[in-house]
Amino acid sequence: MSRVLLAAVLALVLVSQAGNADGVDNASVLNHPVPESTADLRVIEQAAIKIAEQVIPCTVGVQVGNNHGSGVVITESGYVLTAAHVTDRPGRVAVIRFPDGTTVEGKTLGLHTEADGALIKITDEGTWPFAPFVTLDDYPYPKPGDWCIATGHPGGFDENRTPPVRLGRVIDVNDTVIRTDCTINSGDSGGPLFDMQGRVIGIHSRIAEHDSINLHGPVLAFNESWKQMRDGEVYPPIPESLFL
Repeated sequence: MSRVLLAAVLALVLVSQAGNADGVDNASVLNHPVPESTADLRVIEQAAIKIAEQVIPCTVGVQVGNNHGSGVVITESGYVLTAAHVTDRPGRVAVIRFPDGTTVEGKTLGLHTEADGALIKITDEGTWPFAPFVTLDDYPYPKPGDWCIATGHPGGFDENRTPPVRLGRVIDVNDTVIRTDCTINSGDSGGPLFDMQGRVIGIHSRIAEHDSINLHGPVLAFNESWKQMRDGEVYPPIPESLFL
């Protein structure tokens, strides 16, 4: 879907007062190439609102040294996924800021350098709001055309706002990159990309010269290297000299 069409869809969702989604098959609507009616728009709107309510509390700001980015808590015990270029290397102190103002410390663990993913463990005691992530049991997923939602802290963490929510679609996907038209910006690095079930499917990595080329590290890649990342390893291995 073009950005112009997507903008029109969102505008219609916000202003429409006619029609309702009663009796509409939500799963079917989300699989339509484009919304076909006002009822479809309402289904998409309600799905996005529901997911936003679930995932905003666990979309965090991340600071590691002079690097600032975003992240997402993926376990109640405090494992946080972010971008490898935010943490840079294992064994560093991280500051994690929640949207409700809670600030805690963590330690950077391992990295998946090809998919630009990294793991942090919150070291303060507590249990934390989290979002589930897609697993290999859900493969193949995501796929081109799927609706998706991006959250994060574009421009840096701001205690006076909740993490902005952006709706878009998957354009293509491979083993190390998901491309979407969910606009991401500086500060979003490491923030989460969700499917329409509220599962983390990717981590914001980088943008290209066109605003429809937004690149994310796929969580499925991190599934395969979870043990190495949890154990503080760099995957695939990189010569130690590159971190000096």
